[in-house]
Amino acid sequence: MIDLLRELVEIESPTYSSGVRRVAEVCSRELEALGAQARFLEGDHLVAELAGDGPPLLLVGHTDTVWPEGTLAAMPFRTSDGRAYGPGTYDMKGGLVLLVEAIRLAVGRTRTLRVFLTADEESGSRTARPHLERVAGGCAAAFVVEPPGPSGNLKTARKGLGRFRLTITGRSAHAGTHREEGVSAIEELAHQVLALHALRRLGERRRRARGDD
Repeated sequence: MIDLLRELVEIESPTYSSGVRRVAEVCSRELEALGAQARFLEGDHLVAELAGDGPPLLLVGHTDTVWPEGTLAAMPFRTSDGRAYGPGTYDMKGGLVLLVEAIRLAVGRTRTLRVFLTADEESGSRTARPHLERVAGGCAAAFVVEPPGPSGNLKTARKGLGRFRLTITGRSAHAGTHREEGVSAIEELAHQVLALHALRRLGERRRRARGDD
C-alpha cells in the first residue's frame, strides 16, 4: 500500500494538469488487475466496475489535488512514525489507495462494485457532475473514500453549494440636487449579498425550530 501511495503522490496532479490523467491511469491499472473493467470519460474522469450480483455499490474519489506543480521538490513523499507525508497524501491519494485495497479484499464476493474518480473535484466537479449522476444511477449506496476530519468520524451528510448571478440596475441622478431620485445599484447589491450570505444559517434555524438542539 505504501508503494502505491508513493507512486500516486509523486505524480503531481493539480486540477487540469496532465498529472491528473496519469494518477487515474495508475488507478485504472490497479483496478483492472483485480478484474475490473475500466474506461475514461470525457474530462479524464475514470469509471470502473467489478461485476457481481445486485445493485452496485458506488465508490467515489478524485485524482486532482490543490497543490501546484513544483511542490514535491520542497515537500517530498516520506513516512515517519506510521504516517505518510507529501502533497495530496491526505486529500486524497491515501483514499485512492484505500479504495483499491477495499476492492482487493472484496474480490470474490457477490456484490457489484462501481468506481468513479473525478478529475476536477478541487474546482467544484463542474465537468464531473453530469457523468457522476449517470454513473450513480441504479446504485444501492455510495461511499466517498476521502479521509475524515481530525475526529475520524464517518460523515453521513454534506453541506450543499449555491451559485447565484445577480443583475441590478440603478438609476442615475445628480448627487447634489436630485439625490432622492437616484437608486444605487451598489447599495442594493450589498443588501442582496448579505441576504444570500444569511441563507447558510437556514439549516441552523430549521433545527432550532424543530427543537433538535
